[in-house]
Amino acid sequence: MPANSDRLSVYLPDSNLLWTDNLAPGTAIVGNPAPDLDDRIMVDYEGAVYDQVNLRRYADRVACAAGRQSVRYPTRARLWVKPETLRRIGEWDPLEGRVILDSPEDAAALAAYLGLADLGDEIESSDAHHEMRRSVRAAFASGDPAQHFAARLMARRYRLNL
Repeated sequence: MPANSDRLSVYLPDSNLLWTDNLAPGTAIVGNPAPDLDDRIMVDYEGAVYDQVNLRRYADRVACAAGRQSVRYPTRARLWVKPETLRRIGEWDPLEGRVILDSPEDAAALAAYLGLADLGDEIESSDAHHEMRRSVRAAFASGDPAQHFAARLMARRYRLNL
């Protein structure tokens, strides 16, 4: 899948490297090539080390790290690493609030990294705005005229560009 300019790549770390020793299990890593360093990728990461309730899903941790990187927020959770130390598994879609995985193999690798048999909702943000977008989109697609009408009203009321 080609990278979209408003999306950040999502990575898994190579667990055999020293810098990964400091990452909490299930840490989300996002990034793009560093603009001023040809041989590095600037990554931001979020491990939810304090068990924050709003960061329980993998996608919520991705969203947190992506938000910091998109505005270059000062943080200790940023590194400049060589591309060979990471495995790109997909992209973060900030509009839809989900990780778009590149392949079924990447989905399996992410599930193994998270220690899960199935990803379930892990790749979808639990943020209320993203949940509402998904619900309205599902109502549009349902084929039920009443749901379609309600979805149109909700999309207009909350200015959801679907």
